[in-house]
Amino acid sequence: MLLASGSGPIDRDSNHRRARFDVASLRYDKRGVGGSPGDWRAAGLHDNVDDLGAALDALRARPEVDPARVLLAGHSEGAILAAALAARGAPVAGLVCSP
Repeated sequence: MLLASGSGPIDRDSNHRRARFDVASLRYDKRGVGGSPGDWRAAGLHDNVDDLGAALDALRARPEVDPARVLLAGHSEGAILAAALAARGAPVAGLVCSP
């Protein structure tokens, strides 16, 4: 994916020194990828949904995060995982999914 920044002095993460939107994000390594232990080949769909659920719980538990306003966003397999977690009844305010 190639991300194109908006106008003005915006870095690769779309940060601007004068803009603050108070949006928190949590990104994590899948099992066996990056700094995470395990084997991504051995993890199935339900394992990955469980991991996403654990990440959601961790994000919602942060004192600076309003747990009633947390959204799930995913693309490709991440969209499937987000939809599956929401279907389990995960407490999210909404979903953003793309193929």
